[in-house]
Amino acid sequence: MMSGIKENLIYMVLGLCLMAFGVITALSLSDDFWMNHSFIGSITLAPFIMFGCVLATTNSLILVMNFVVKLLNIESMKSNKKWSW
Repeated sequence: MMSGIKENLIYMVLGLCLMAFGVITALSLSDDFWMNHSFIGSITLAPFIMFGCVLATTNSLILVMNFVVKLLNIESMKSNKKWSW
């Protein structure tokens, strides 16, 4: 269980780093970024921001679900014969 949590934390940080890379690169090019570098912004940097957001969000949700399963102790409830229907 802990290896899954560590893996999700690593992927969440990776997603946040990808978003930060896209935003910082877009902001550091120039003030008139959209006029002079529209190709770079729309084709190259947008996928970094979108993929980073998706990666961070999905791994955050998976991490929360893992914590809920661990806190509710659902795995031991499944093995309990008294609760079988």
